[in-house]
Formats: sequence, C-alpha cells, structure tokens
Amino acid sequence: MASTPSLIEEKPRSSSADDLTITRQDFLFHRKSTHATNDTTVGERWDDHYRLSGQWLGKGRFGRVALVEHLQTGQKRAMKLLEKRQVSPEAFWKETQVLKTLDHPNLLRLYETFEDDTRYYIVTERATQHGNLFYFFRELQLSSQNQKSLNELDIARLIRQILVCVNHCHAHGVIHSDIKMENILLDADDPKFERITLADFGFSLFYHQEEERPRRGTPEYLAPEVFVGTTYGPKCDIWSLGVMAFVLLTEGHLPFTGTQQEIYNQISMNTRTDHWDLPAWEQVTPEGKAFVQSLLQVDEAKRPTAQEALSDSWFEIIMIQQQQSTTILEASSWHESLLKFSARQKLQQATYAFLVAQLTFKSRKKVIDEMFKGLDVNDDGTISRQEIEDACTKRGCPISKEELHSIFRNVDIDQNDCINYWEFTAATANPRNMLCEDNLEIAFQTFDVNKDNCINAEDLKVIFRHGGLIGGYHHEEEEDSVVDEAVIDAIVEEVDANGDGKISLEEFKAMMEETVKLQTTKRPRCELGN
Repeated sequence: MASTPSLIEEKPRSSSADDLTITRQDFLFHRKSTHATNDTTVGERWDDHYRLSGQWLGKGRFGRVALVEHLQTGQKRAMKLLEKRQVSPEAFWKETQVLKTLDHPNLLRLYETFEDDTRYYIVTERATQHGNLFYFFRELQLSSQNQKSLNELDIARLIRQILVCVNHCHAHGVIHSDIKMENILLDADDPKFERITLADFGFSLFYHQEEERPRRGTPEYLAPEVFVGTTYGPKCDIWSLGVMAFVLLTEGHLPFTGTQQEIYNQISMNTRTDHWDLPAWEQVTPEGKAFVQSLLQVDEAKRPTAQEALSDSWFEIIMIQQQQSTTILEASSWHESLLKFSARQKLQQATYAFLVAQLTFKSRKKVIDEMFKGLDVNDDGTISRQEIEDACTKRGCPISKEELHSIFRNVDIDQNDCINYWEFTAATANPRNMLCEDNLEIAFQTFDVNKDNCINAEDLKVIFRHGGLIGGYHHEEEEDSVVDEAVIDAIVEEVDANGDGKISLEEFKAMMEETVKLQTTKRPRCELGN
C-alpha cells in the first residue's frame, strides 16, 4: 500500500526530548475504509465514531452537510459528505489541507476526515448559527417593509469581522475564492455581529503554489481578474467582500448583474456607472462609500490588501467602541494563565493538545475568543510578544522580559515565536474541567493505538514520530522513527508506577492529576467560565 504524501511540510527533526513537539494538526485524523473481495469492510468507518442526528444542515455543489453526534463525547458536530464521482482526490486533500492550516476563532475547527469507497467525509465544529447572512438579510428586508434593516455601524462591524478572517487566510497563503453572503454563518446569540463564521473552503487554494487557477466562485462576486486569468491572487477575495459590502449598504442591490459575460462587460468596459448613484448611498457616510469603492477597484494593484483595509477610516468608530469596552480583557486571567501553562511534560502536553484539538467547550469559548481578539491587535490571527507586552502595560502591570520569555517557552508549543488560537485556548482553558475523568478516558483510548488497554512505547512512537500523525494522516509504511527510543522509554518509565513497562489507565489519570494541580495552584479568584 503506497503512503499518501504528507499534507504539511515537515522539517527534519532531531531526536532530542525537546523536539518531541505536538501540534494541533497531529490530532486531525484521516481514517480510511475499503471493501475487501468478500464484501467486508477494512479500516475505520465514519459510523464507528459518529451517529447521524437526523438533520441536514445544508446542501452544496458537491455534497451535503449533516448534523452528527460524536459517540465518545456526545458532542454535536457537522459532517460534510462529498461524493467521489463529483470530487477529485486532489480537491478533497486541498480542502482539508487548507482547513488544517487555518486556526482562528471565526473559522470552523476541523476534527477529522474519513473516506470510503464512494465518499469523502469532513467533520468540523458545528457553528452556533442563526442561518447564513444571505437568509438573515433577506428576512430582515421582508420584515422591515422597505425600511433600512441594518444600520451602517452594524454593517461596518460585520464587514470588519469578515476582513479579519480573510486577513488570517491571506497571512497563511490561502485564497478563499468564494466570499459571499451565503458563506457567512451567524451566531444566534450575537446581535452585534461580533462572532460570525467564514465557511465553505471548497474552492480555496494556496496562492504561493504554482498551479492553474480556474474560474470558480459565484459570478456576481467574481473579481475581474478571475474572469480572464489563471494567476489571480488574494485580492480577488477583497473584490468579493466589496460586492458584499455594496449589497448590505444599498439594501440589497448588486453592483453588477446579468450573465457572466454581461457582468464582465459591465466591469471591464465600465458600461454601468449608475450603481454609485443609488438613493441608498445618500444614507451612507462618505467614508463607507469610499471604502466600498476602494475594494471594487478594477485594477487589482489599486485594491487594498486585507491588512490595509482593516486600517480604513471607516472602521475608526468601531475601534473606539472596542477600546471603550475592555471589561473582559481587563478582568480576565489570561496573564496568569499564560504564565502558569506548562508544556514541559511531553505526554501531559500531548494529552492536553488532543483534548483542546478535539473537544469544544462552548461555555468557555466565547470568553476565550474575546480575550484572544482583544490581544490580537493587528488582526493577523496570532498573538506576538509585542502585543502581550503592550496589553500588560495597558493593564498597569508591565511584564518583565523573563515572564515574557517564560510565556513563549511554555505556551508557544510549535516554537514559531507567536501564539496561535489553538495554543492560546490550551493555555487559558480551565484544566479541571478539561481533564475530567471522561475526557481522560477518551484521550487514553486514542493514545492506545494497539488497543490493548495500555499505552506502551510503540503507541507513543505513533504519537511523536516523524511520519506518524503528520497533518492528520497516519503513514503506515513509514515505520522508522526518528525519535530517540531512549526518550520514549524514559516517558514510559516516568509514568509507569508499577514498573510493568506500560502505562495503565489509572497511571495515566494519576499523571494528568499532576497537571490539574499544577495548573490550578494559586489560581486567580477571577474565574471565567467552564
């Protein structure tokens, strides 16, 4: 059986203990099942891990999205079913690669993927949604009886949230390629549009890769360079966002309409100019109109990048409001949590990493997301040393260089000199709730690769080795570990209390109890969520 190429480029690793790094992608599993000649199923099926909940969440071009229940945790998740006769293996792997690369509060978390003889399955976090923006906006228009359904501040806040997502995608080399109102999911408990979700990366691609880029997306939202070229870049997403902003600010009018050819002619030949004279623009500030016009520049070079657009003067009023609303950031325990988070014990780290990657603690997620966004001042989806230093200074408790170094040594698990969303979640989550008995049993069963009711050195090699769980895919033919076996043996010996050469469930739980004690010692009185 030929191994599938790794989806994530891996740098050669040394065999030191410090190099046993765990990343979020190590727990994004791909499970494949096939039918043998006797009609028996070989491998793991999706229904070994999930049960259909009897509800379809949506339907796309190449498949449907079902609500499913994770059998181990009882969590409700979304599973996208893609028919192999309509989706190529390359397209499936590209979409999953993109989802693994991105890590942001406003993007759906990828859990795992499955494959059988007829379909691909992509399991993600289920958005706490109130439908998508298209249906929400349409309902508002119908119910408002031709009165303006959203004010400009609401629209500016919404567009800025989408821009933050797009900026994160572009910073990681990803073009979404299908920005439109239908792909913006709304939170039912979020009337101020502060927790939108950008969805559907089926048309996405990496713009640094040399490949043909066919025309794809929704015609009304397509940038002019997408109509004519095969080398378009990330600014095509900026154009699409400009179309969306135009529609929202003009109460439902599209800037360009008709067939694909008619739309392209209107754009390229400038045959439609009345769209800037619509009566609705009289109710929009000059800054709002100028912002949309900057995004809809036909010349791609004149369009702003996502990062530049985030600095537009139209958003200044939002930024003032955000600066005034600092109660959560000021009162939060993020500073203490980051200082206390320890990644020294590799098996403890792996367990914590698995639980953060695979479980969603919704009661805590809102608080963590708001803390993360409050620290991520430049909206690139990561937290830098300077951003932490500035936040501490703003709170009136300047951080020392030693404390800052300690935070990044312990929290920055992949050692790329910034703290991503997953790492921040791991550091600020409540360890006592995360490391409860039920969750530890789930982690133990996952780490027990051989399914012999214990964790031994061979199991740990699968977790830690190069070529083991890389980019979520287990390479069965790459059996040679580059990890020093002495390091693996030392981990087993340290946790193995009875000296039988393996780690039992009780020994595993005892080890993780130390993590709970370490993380909760002198925990601040200000406790936020579960």
